[in-house]
Amino acid sequence: MSLPIYVDFDDVLCESARRLAQISGDRYGKPVAFEEIYSFDLNKSFGLDESEQLDLFTLFHDEEMLYSIPPIPDAIAGMQRWAAAGCRIEIVTGRPPVTHAISCAWLDAYEVPFDGITFVDKYGRGHKPVKGVRQCRLEEVPKTDFALVVDDSPEMIAFLAENTDWPLALFDRPWNRGLDVDNLRDGVQRFAGWQALQSVHAAPGV
Repeated sequence: MSLPIYVDFDDVLCESARRLAQISGDRYGKPVAFEEIYSFDLNKSFGLDESEQLDLFTLFHDEEMLYSIPPIPDAIAGMQRWAAAGCRIEIVTGRPPVTHAISCAWLDAYEVPFDGITFVDKYGRGHKPVKGVRQCRLEEVPKTDFALVVDDSPEMIAFLAENTDWPLALFDRPWNRGLDVDNLRDGVQRFAGWQALQSVHAAPGV
């Protein structure tokens, strides 16, 4: 059996940063254009204080809000092509585990094929365990094995480049353009979008 493909959720499958920027503008009067989100530290990119950041994350993780986020262009078709080619797909997300049900509902609503979903505390937020939800710590991720990783987080890609030999695809976003993948190791590439990913990784087992 071929190894699964690791696919991140936010800003790889759905337009989370655009929605966060919209909330920031509407609620705090601090609009930020998508291309100006140079860091996913919201204090830096959006100019929010600690209280505003906590409020923003609470609003963002509301079930109705998460369900309303639109998919990234070509993401659904790309996932469906991988599944049709015989690839197994594991969603690996840094969302809080309490969002499991609504995250699965979103995937089902858009007919996104996936074999499992794992919630990883990627950013040291101290996720609490949720019964029946697959969770792991960041340092446990390299103990698994993947045919390919698709993630937008420069910190996650750098961590996996150092701790695994897996092929890594950095999904191009404004906040990760400071990461020079050429200075990491072989097997790490930047991809402009889902069409580019499909042109390179289209066969079963990638």
